[in-house]
Amino acid sequence: MTAGSARQAIKAAWRSARMRVGGAAAVLIYHRISSMESDPELLALSPERFDEQVAALSRDFNVVPVGEVFRLLNRPGRIPKRTVAITFDDGYADALHSAVPILHAHGVPGTVFLSSGAIDSPDEYWWDQLEQLCFAPGKLPSTITIDTGARIFSHALETDATYAPEAATRHASWNVTQPAPSGRQRLYLELASFMRQLPPAERNPAMVSLLELTGVALSTRPSHRTLDAAEVALLSRDPFIELGGHTIDHAVLSACSTEEQRHQIHDDKLRLEQLCGCRLASFSYPHGGFDDFSTESVRLVREVGYEGACTTDSDICVAWGDRFRVPRYLPRDMGAEDLAARLARWLDEGR
Repeated sequence: MTAGSARQAIKAAWRSARMRVGGAAAVLIYHRISSMESDPELLALSPERFDEQVAALSRDFNVVPVGEVFRLLNRPGRIPKRTVAITFDDGYADALHSAVPILHAHGVPGTVFLSSGAIDSPDEYWWDQLEQLCFAPGKLPSTITIDTGARIFSHALETDATYAPEAATRHASWNVTQPAPSGRQRLYLELASFMRQLPPAERNPAMVSLLELTGVALSTRPSHRTLDAAEVALLSRDPFIELGGHTIDHAVLSACSTEEQRHQIHDDKLRLEQLCGCRLASFSYPHGGFDDFSTESVRLVREVGYEGACTTDSDICVAWGDRFRVPRYLPRDMGAEDLAARLARWLDEGR
């Protein structure tokens, strides 16, 4: 056995022992509870499917707010059997209008992570704007170039500069897990990758430049809007809902300077607490992969007074784990019984 495989075996044995003695919890991540014709990032789950999943969770599991998971990870006792938390990232309006009534119907809590800069915003999130720009029938420039001053993006559309209505309809169900069927999907993938890594000070002007270059007039679709201040206030008074922070601008923290990270984390928390009139204890890293935040990000999240933070690492939380790097599982369009069986297998047997 190599030194590396020995370390992995020791780590796995230690994890198994922690789970047997202290238990485990699963945190689920959702974004949109909406039926959508186009969903390239696979962020949406239909209300009907979500209702089925929540019904199964309420029947077979101990559903708690994610803040309670953080507290359970930080205490010596055993995590209650089959503990699960339901979370929503980004603060889309359908969290209030579609998800919350379903949570109420089944008597289970949820946690909504908010980016304060999106509250009352007249604009859609940048990835939703890209979807409109790339997939609406019409003509774009044959070459699209964006210069942020620090980075340059360039993409040649050539024959795909013109996108016919028939092609738009034919490819409406395309998503990022599938091969790109045309240059428009390739453009979307490359633009999304470019925009995702930009700090907000570069990303916002880059989007303005892109819209000026293409001449595309974007609309804010009711189906894609974010919560307004009055709706956030309603959520803050809902006994089933816990609110949490998600940075001001949905920023990839690892792409930001320390000072910008502090602004994104601290000022977001301050704005949300002023709006909600309550203390926020939970945080979620935007995008949430381990490359999307740093040890400095974790330090700043601790420093501002959050009790824990969620990633998008697909795993369960084992007793005495790091409450500032809590993994979450994305169910997507999974059948309720399949989801319940998978969670039960993970939480009961650790596999």
